[in-house]
Amino acid sequence: MLKSFSVFINKKTQNFNKKILVDKDKSCTHRALLLASQGVGKSTIKGLISDDIITTVEALKTLGIKVIRKNNKFIVYGCGIGGFKKINRLINLGGSGSTLRMLLGLLSTFPYKIKLTGDSSLKRRPVRTKYVKDIGANVYFKKEERLPLIIHGTSLPLAKTHTMEIPSAQLKSQILFGALSTPGITEVVEKIPTRNHLEIMLKEKIGNRIKIRKNKKLTKTSIKGFSQFDSFNIDVSSDPSSAAFFVIQTLLSKNAKLRISNVY
Repeated sequence: MLKSFSVFINKKTQNFNKKILVDKDKSCTHRALLLASQGVGKSTIKGLISDDIITTVEALKTLGIKVIRKNNKFIVYGCGIGGFKKINRLINLGGSGSTLRMLLGLLSTFPYKIKLTGDSSLKRRPVRTKYVKDIGANVYFKKEERLPLIIHGTSLPLAKTHTMEIPSAQLKSQILFGALSTPGITEVVEKIPTRNHLEIMLKEKIGNRIKIRKNKKLTKTSIKGFSQFDSFNIDVSSDPSSAAFFVIQTLLSKNAKLRISNVY
């Protein structure tokens, strides 16, 4: 049952006329790093620095991808599609559910066993593996649908149509990451559209190999896999949700003006 509540502010915000910058978008930074790992050559990503992002970076490094951090930039030396190396180490994903869900997509077509775990909070969350299993991967749990797990990707991934059971941009990205190294056409069907960060990046990097069709009821995203693509440079845009608090403050402050110059 929802309960109403009130917020009391005992000091008025002074009028202001400011220009600010807000943090880079974390979701886009995750996707850019993972996508760069599959490109050929040196990619430069200017994005958010946070614990979850460092988790993604460390996971890629464990899988054999060279990543160098220089101030607020990451330089990723991609080894091409399926370019991870065979390892015999446990990858700890901390509390980053984003890393877990999207990395599973790339590992679904990596034909070796990879062990994944996380912190206590991540271990409590169910891990949805339907889509990676549909691609052809095998997933083994010690406890049903909870970390730790072992994923054994397939060397013969299956291109098919995936209809999203629940709206999730991360699970959609999981499928699309798996589709990169899957011969043929993979399609994702959404009844409720979700964020399209990865699709925008893919459209810029692989062009007409990804197609998006929309009507009043469905969004269909198809991708032609198993084609290499070059490295890239990206300056990740800032997060509109981070800007929202400042926008609200401005709207609630009489005669206040605010310019947020890095959200677009």
